Amino acid sequence: MIAVTLSSKGQNVIPASIRRQANLKAGDRLQIELDRETEQIRLSKPQDWDSLSELFTSWIKPGTRPLKNVRGLMKTHDPRLG
Repeated sequence: MIAVTLSSKGQNVIPASIRRQANLKAGDRLQIELDRETEQIRLSKPQDWDSLSELFTSWIKPGTRPLKNVRGLMKTHDPRLG
């Protein structure tokens, strides 16, 4: 475990060793979750749209064609999701 310090703006730096292990790069989006019971904060990389499309497709009845270009489909509905 590595300790980090929170800045006056509520920011902190993820150490380079952790960024390398998690394959994080500048501009990557992260999800943050608070477990109120344990007071633990969890950061995670959201799955990309294409990975999620495979998961969603697996829930659909056999023979249904898989979704393709989910990112493009989502952008047509909400450009912020790109």
